[in-house]
Amino acid sequence: MRVADPTVYRNTLSWVQNDREDLVRAQEQLSTGKQLNRPSDDPVGYARVLGYRESMDFYQQAGVQIERAISVQTAMDQSLAQVQQLILKARDIATQELQGVEDPRRTQVNLRALDEIMRGLLDAANTSIAGKYVFAGFKNQSPPFKSTVQPVRTEQGYLQFEGAVEYAGDGNSMELEVLPGIYAEISLPGSAVFGGAESQKGVNLFALMQDLMNAIAYPDRRVIGGPGVSNKERIKNATLYLNTAYNQVATFRAQMGVGAQSLQNAKTWLDELNLNTNNLRSLTENGDVEVQSPLKLDQSRRALEATFASLNTVLQPSVIKLAQASS
Repeated sequence: MRVADPTVYRNTLSWVQNDREDLVRAQEQLSTGKQLNRPSDDPVGYARVLGYRESMDFYQQAGVQIERAISVQTAMDQSLAQVQQLILKARDIATQELQGVEDPRRTQVNLRALDEIMRGLLDAANTSIAGKYVFAGFKNQSPPFKSTVQPVRTEQGYLQFEGAVEYAGDGNSMELEVLPGIYAEISLPGSAVFGGAESQKGVNLFALMQDLMNAIAYPDRRVIGGPGVSNKERIKNATLYLNTAYNQVATFRAQMGVGAQSLQNAKTWLDELNLNTNNLRSLTENGDVEVQSPLKLDQSRRALEATFASLNTVLQPSVIKLAQASS
């Protein structure tokens, strides 16, 4: 059976076109480093690659949220560590005033030191990150602690610290959605950590400091400062309560530390998932392009050359026949 020349031409041109497409595809894979450059290359594989990319976007967004939570907890931990150091300094001053011989000059120096400690505690309690106050609960747009404490001279001529440090936040813990539907507690209300209007238990650290300063400022430790309590006894009680306040802060630091460690573990887990997913995506999308593409390119080039050679053997007799017919 004889095949007509037009049929041979069409088939041959189709082979040439296919070989050219294979050559262009191999060159594209080599230049882009990707085995899949468009859905038509492999619809199933391309859909799988898109799924991997969506998963990676999710892991990365969740990682950003967790990093935000960790940064907040880190700032809180640093502030609470500072608070603990300030409490220890205040306790040392109280012990010094309690055990030493009364010395007005030393007392004045210690009062100035306690006033600075009070300011340091206030600064720590009003710690903010990214414009939000970490100890304010849900009311985190403004400082949670506001002080009206001021030194005032009494009629007898000695200092007393009047006013108060008031809590303007609420009793809620700030939460952050780290995964869809999963929330992490990333902050504690200042009313629980430092004491305040919302606090139902524990030591109100600012009221304690103010009472200590007033007890130390009184020149005569033998004078009754309250119902049956001398100023010396008030200083002694303040020393004990400072120990309680220190432990109170340490408990919250430990609580936040456990949460921070859990978040860090989740971040590590997400990073591993992201890495493994990226490897799967790369394997699906790229294959062994660096190894395969030069080989495919060479194979395609040889196939194209062979096709051209076959084309010449087909076309040349036909051209001769065409020339003979026209002569």
